[in-house]
Amino acid sequence: MAAGSSVGAALLKGLGFYVDPELLVRRSGSGRTTRGLVAACAHLRLCLVDLQAQRLIGEQRLARSTMISLGRGFNGRDPWSATPPVVRQRALQQLLVDSLRDQLPPLFAPLIAPAPPAA
Repeated sequence: MAAGSSVGAALLKGLGFYVDPELLVRRSGSGRTTRGLVAACAHLRLCLVDLQAQRLIGEQRLARSTMISLGRGFNGRDPWSATPPVVRQRALQQLLVDSLRDQLPPLFAPLIAPAPPAA
């Protein structure tokens, strides 16, 4: 989905898919409108915990989604069935990899001590 866009009022949690067979979607290339949406979603809380000290070191909230293309041959009936399992799996995997790439460095920042000043 476009950055900053939203659809409906559902509360999403966890890792999975949002499917809406009724939503009207306009294709960016052709401007053609079709009915139906499948999106990969990741809404997680990442926590870094010091198990020995039993304390929370840091946490980051991750809330991302990306629309999965239904293809030119989509008939507007069942968006879930129109997306092959391998396409859904790859979209979810890429969303998670990209999101973690952005979220993990700030989460681990408190553990990385600054270099001592050069003498």
